[in-house]
Amino acid sequence: MAILIANIGTSDLAIQLPIAGKNYYLPIDFLPDEPNLKEQQAALTPERSRIWNNQRKYIEGEHLYQELEFEVGIKQTSRKLTEVLFNQYEANPDYWHSRLMPVRIGGAIKKAMSLGAKKAYIFVTDQQSKNQPEGHHKDTIYLFDILDKWLKEEGWEFSLEWKIIPADIPGNDQDRMLGYYYQALNEISKAEGIDQTSSEEELVLISTKGGTNQMKMALQIQTMAASFKNPIFLSPDLSIDGILEGKLSDCYLFSYWRYRRSQKYQTVKKLLNRWDFDGGIQILKDWVETLDSLITQGIEVETVSDNKSDIELVIKAMEIGLYCFNLDISGAQKLIKPKQKDNLGVVAEIKDKYYKWLNLYTQCRIYWELNLIANFLSRMTSFCEETLHKLMGELGKKYFDQNKPNNWVLNRDIVEEKFVNYLVSTKTFNNEELKCWEAKQKGYRDYKLKNRFRKRNFVDALIQFRGDSKEIEIWQTILQSLKKLDYWVEKRNYMIHSAKGVSKARMSEILDKDRKAGIENALVACESDQILEEIMTINRLTCQLLNKPETSFVDLNGRYYIYSDVKDFVIKKLMTDCLE
Repeated sequence: MAILIANIGTSDLAIQLPIAGKNYYLPIDFLPDEPNLKEQQAALTPERSRIWNNQRKYIEGEHLYQELEFEVGIKQTSRKLTEVLFNQYEANPDYWHSRLMPVRIGGAIKKAMSLGAKKAYIFVTDQQSKNQPEGHHKDTIYLFDILDKWLKEEGWEFSLEWKIIPADIPGNDQDRMLGYYYQALNEISKAEGIDQTSSEEELVLISTKGGTNQMKMALQIQTMAASFKNPIFLSPDLSIDGILEGKLSDCYLFSYWRYRRSQKYQTVKKLLNRWDFDGGIQILKDWVETLDSLITQGIEVETVSDNKSDIELVIKAMEIGLYCFNLDISGAQKLIKPKQKDNLGVVAEIKDKYYKWLNLYTQCRIYWELNLIANFLSRMTSFCEETLHKLMGELGKKYFDQNKPNNWVLNRDIVEEKFVNYLVSTKTFNNEELKCWEAKQKGYRDYKLKNRFRKRNFVDALIQFRGDSKEIEIWQTILQSLKKLDYWVEKRNYMIHSAKGVSKARMSEILDKDRKAGIENALVACESDQILEEIMTINRLTCQLLNKPETSFVDLNGRYYIYSDVKDFVIKKLMTDCLE
């Protein structure tokens, strides 16, 4: 689907006049300053230069004005001139059709048709009011009628729909003009269903030439701000010789793609400040589709192609971050191909080393700062359990079946008798199922640590059994922090599914209520705003207990593990790209 959205001005229309024994086309209104106007004039033949420099003489003198029965030498408004021309055209199309040529807007329409467009929305002015009963002298309402009739006479399968700028908006009022164009472009988008089409199917062509400078700027700015995925601008190429010969202007395409790129990148940067990798991915995937379309249209192909390859690498980095957020580390690692490791820099390090407990800790920090409390409580619960897994895996690895990692099943044939006896002797771990396991009764060869309490009691027994006083001291502090979090782990589902929902304020309300009621684990629990500190304590002490170096990420003001790496990589890449 393709449509054209355009301004028009009275200099869009040229009329054929007999001059010096030949027929020449001249604009009914004089062309404003064009970038290459002087160069074009300098390239004219002496005869054509004389004709071009005396346009007013031929339009307002003995030629056109006399034919239209205007008083010679008395300048008519463009509105009046186009009104009379349209009436004459309606009355005698055979005579007038070949003499009228919409040189500039016609060229834009022809180019739009070659790109699949069959319709245009044209912004026109009709400033007739009590204060201006004759309208504004540059009104284009009748020019639109002439253009519409000309297209039909030519037999072009192309329709026009006008968008009339309200009479109470002066053509030079930039703010109000911006407001009107914003509204109009939204109406066009809705009418054409542009938001419902994919970018491959959508092509919005824009021609800003014509109208006041304020109209041109409003159409350009609001096009950039609109929801159009792929606006392409048409720029009629001024050719004075072409106008004199009655030829439609050639048009070249441009897209302001560098400006649009910087806007996209700023949006991505804002999303990454809230760790929204998914949002950033969608923004840049849409942008890649836009770049594909620009390449198809032949717009700065080489430069655009280079930009596309850079963006695809940035998307890959954010996808890695998103996979990590979803705890799908296998998926994240599969994204990192050997040839891309160097290009991804530090982001690629998770291919070889990844720490789940550190990821969970970091996500707790992020979700708390974003006020996503339901997610925070979920990750807090997972962090507590993962801490136990880490301790069991490091200290009691030999007691578990290595063919079933993370299954946390104690096999009676593997665990040494001395440790079995110790487990059974502990008050916190003793139960009937364990006694059956100890006795190797049928069906009790495996003892599964199926909840956080069994896992925690196992770690406690394991550390006590090892008998290292330093380990025991550190573990007791970890255990105290875990118990302070028990209340929040147990309250998670209640808060998430309650009618009042979950928030930081709600957490404090529930804790106060349960403390007043004398609920035991509420009395032990830490305040909600101290949860992160307890998690940090658990993290640091776990490293100490396992004789692991403490990472710089375990800090409430530190970097955010893999997510900071992804964010820094993406922003640096995007900002560098904008400078090229």
